[in-house]
Amino acid sequence: MYWWRIIFSISENSIIKFLANENFPYPSIKLLRDTGYEVKSVGEELSGIHDDKVLKIAVEENLII
Repeated sequence: MYWWRIIFSISENSIIKFLANENFPYPSIKLLRDTGYEVKSVGEELSGIHDDKVLKIAVEENLII
């Protein structure tokens, strides 16, 4: 199953939130935001943090990396 099929099969009432790591391209972040998804960007907000901290934030805030 492709990822977009998974996303679109989720209820319209669900809010999908992403955590974009520093290596995730900004145009992709912008595209997701422009289409209504919430995206927290490590590069914009938390630059330089270690991967274990990225994972901890994703788990604590229920974000998809």
